[in-house]
Amino acid sequence: MLMSHIIRAYRWNQLISTLDCKPKTITTVYAVLIGYFVNLAIPRMGEVTRCGVLAKANKLPVNSVIGTVIAERAF
Repeated sequence: MLMSHIIRAYRWNQLISTLDCKPKTITTVYAVLIGYFVNLAIPRMGEVTRCGVLAKANKLPVNSVIGTVIAERAF
């Protein structure tokens, strides 16, 4: 199960690299895991939370990171 989260984080890193930023994979894994944790309390809030966590850690605009999540969900 942990491997699926790591693969999801790696896939998200590929989308984020289009923003001219290359966050560390471990940072993205933490953001994904925090997102799942928040989903336990408030459904669908985890997507926004993981965007906020990664944007704050890498000093990216939140709306650009949210765009990568929307693109990921669309595919």
